[in-house]
Amino acid sequence: MTEQPRGTRLPSPSAEPLRFGATGAAVEELQLRLTQLSAYQGPIDAEYGIDLALAVGQYQRTRKIETDRPGHYGPGTRARLEAETQSPHPQLQDDGAAGNDQRSGE
Repeated sequence: MTEQPRGTRLPSPSAEPLRFGATGAAVEELQLRLTQLSAYQGPIDAEYGIDLALAVGQYQRTRKIETDRPGHYGPGTRARLEAETQSPHPQLQDDGAAGNDQRSGE
């Protein structure tokens, strides 16, 4: 049985919450989404450090999100943040589209 390295793919909303020490594309997406709201001013380095944990906790407090542990990016926090922001990686949408389609919506 081969073990997959943590943080190598975007987790589904039901995946384990991201928290301090996590790394990878999902952490980078979280950093970029919080940056859209000016809720995170740290580096975009795909590392869940103390500044990101504090930013997630502040985001949770201001929006009264109590379904996830403070500073952990779990399903409740993820759903709320995704509803408030645009995907920073449109080519990684659930439909698998390449991101080249520039239709304005239907």
